[in-house]
Amino acid sequence: MKKGLRFSLLILSLLLVAILGFVIYYFSLTFNVNLNKNKLVNLNCTIEFYDVNNKLIEEDSNNIKVCEISKMPKNLINAFVSIEDKRFFTHNGIDYRSITRAMLNNIKHLSFVEGASTISQQLIKNTHLSNEKTINRKLLEYKLTKQLENEFSKEEILEMYLNTIYFGHNCFGVSTASNYYFNKEPNELNLQECAILAGLVKAPAKYSPILNSVKSNERKNVVLKEMLKQNYITDTEYNHAINNVNLTNYTNKKVVSYLDVVKSNLDEIINKRYKINNKLKVYTNYNENMQNILEETFKNDKENCDKTYILSNKNSKITAYLSTCGEIKRQLGSTIKPLLIYAPAIEMDYTYPCNYIFDEKTTFNDYTPRNYNENYLGKITVKDAIAKSSNVCAVKTLNQIGINNCKIYANKLNLELTEKDNSLVIALGCTEKGAKLSNLVSAYTTFMNEGINCKPTFINKITLNNNVIYKNNGIKHVAFSRGTVDLINDALEYTTLNGTAKKLKNANVKLCAKTGTVGSNAGNLDAYCISYNQENCLGVWYGNANNKPIENITGGGVPANKSLEIWNNIYKEKRDTLPYCKSSESSYYNVDKKSLEEDNKLIFASEYMPEKYIEKVLLKNKTKVYGNSYNNINSYAEKPKYIVNNNVFSIKLCQTEFINYVIYKETNGKKVKAFDTNNKNYEYTELLNKHNDYTFYYLPYYKNNNKVIYGKEEILCKIKSPLYFNGDNWWDDLE
Repeated sequence: MKKGLRFSLLILSLLLVAILGFVIYYFSLTFNVNLNKNKLVNLNCTIEFYDVNNKLIEEDSNNIKVCEISKMPKNLINAFVSIEDKRFFTHNGIDYRSITRAMLNNIKHLSFVEGASTISQQLIKNTHLSNEKTINRKLLEYKLTKQLENEFSKEEILEMYLNTIYFGHNCFGVSTASNYYFNKEPNELNLQECAILAGLVKAPAKYSPILNSVKSNERKNVVLKEMLKQNYITDTEYNHAINNVNLTNYTNKKVVSYLDVVKSNLDEIINKRYKINNKLKVYTNYNENMQNILEETFKNDKENCDKTYILSNKNSKITAYLSTCGEIKRQLGSTIKPLLIYAPAIEMDYTYPCNYIFDEKTTFNDYTPRNYNENYLGKITVKDAIAKSSNVCAVKTLNQIGINNCKIYANKLNLELTEKDNSLVIALGCTEKGAKLSNLVSAYTTFMNEGINCKPTFINKITLNNNVIYKNNGIKHVAFSRGTVDLINDALEYTTLNGTAKKLKNANVKLCAKTGTVGSNAGNLDAYCISYNQENCLGVWYGNANNKPIENITGGGVPANKSLEIWNNIYKEKRDTLPYCKSSESSYYNVDKKSLEEDNKLIFASEYMPEKYIEKVLLKNKTKVYGNSYNNINSYAEKPKYIVNNNVFSIKLCQTEFINYVIYKETNGKKVKAFDTNNKNYEYTELLNKHNDYTFYYLPYYKNNNKVIYGKEEILCKIKSPLYFNGDNWWDDLE
């Protein structure tokens, strides 16, 4: 027998043994596994939601309301088949073509990027099995799916599937979902609504028309395109459904409440569906008093656009929430400046709030940022640049620290910057993906929390039949040092007093705040006001999910006014406490004002410097400075100039900025005051007598308010007459 033939027989034998072993394993694994018909339609779950004090908020019991397939519109059935299982009516429960395609695609990408479950398999998984991705589960699924296909017709399978599939927000079955989302029975659904529900089941938390109308609309269009390709709808029906739908008008939920977001998060935590016949308890951060305040403020709002209000504590635990469009990502505008521009620059010691920067039209290669209304302030402090929200200064600072460093801090703050975000426009809050308001508020809580960032959370823990199945451990990242946080907090408090958030200076509590506005040629698109004190962080956003302009609304306008209303409802009485808790890593220092203004250099002022030449600034304790200013008055005082011409002695002093002089004359052991510049005398002349020796002294001093501070008296000169006076010049004998 040839060697090649023997090798082939060996391989064939091993293959047969492997197949036989697999078959034996399959039958041993599935021997006692059988379809339970009762589970196919009996899916019940009770969920209890608790607030931050473990008080029951709501109990949600879901018992499936079965809808017969004859009462479901054809568009609903066709939408699910086209997007979930286009060969549903022709395969026997397992779509081998889809399995082959998925395997090849997964091998190509070296990861599990595509599945191939049929509607029949999904029904089995949802009612009989777990969501784990294992060979054993797939084998069990295979056997049960075959049994399902043998015992039920395709219409019966589809009916059971549509009555048990999970649609998010604790909605099981198409009847519950159509009533929840559209306030309709299934037979009343139109084509667009059918496509929304069919697209929703892939990821209920992501494609909810309540929580994310934009993503829901995009997914709906994918379903419609598949229906068109498979000839379920005509071109006319497709174009009408694509172009004439505003999802915000299709959902009966005009306001997204706290529990809506909690249920959405719950969908993600427990993998899209709850277990059968289980009791879940969900413990949240909900604060009833705070929620009531947001709701009352919302009732009084007359602006015809979308809006979102969020309250959080310093650990990013969301305590109250209200929105008209849910958790959508938006451009952040100037709210990004303290987070990704100035705080990193201070942390890296590139600049400090007391430093000066030129707010003037500047071009960076081919990019020329513009300030709002083309208003440029010239030479200002970084603190003023933050308060006035200068675009030019923010871009200058980002150009100084570098985009890569900006991305490092974005990652620490859980704000997403992509590979495409490589432009200086990041400084103005223009990024590829934007961010949710909850993530923005969470980033700002870093300044409340000593530089530590936590991800925003609504849910603390979940128990299943009193066993903890999920607990939020509060993932934390140290983003900034406490010294940097002190300087940013000080600047943002200044913003409420002298900057774009000045409407908040009338609040009953002192606050730190930053506003932001995103504009376009058509008008403003987003307006923000983020404000906080030691206890709460408030985020207010106005815009439109469909990007319709909000006309003249700016961050310092309506959002700031609404923020003021909310804060004054939280704190009914005036409080005088600081808005932030200052750490021991920063201190107030006296620096040389002239050096700071003229040379942008930090030089510590000595105790001898007059107050009008001192700038008191907040600095990190380890701030690098150029040194100390002179430590005595004499160091500031120039030695007076004098002239001896024959026997005429004269002094002429220029008027100094703050130094005065007393001039003394000593002759034959007797010392007297010659003159004092404080009397506005700056010239002194005396005819000297021959045969006498003279010593002149000068004493510098200055007045600080009503206090006179003297320096050290020093010799100006010594003058002797000639031994034999014959008309020669007198001379200075000091040397």
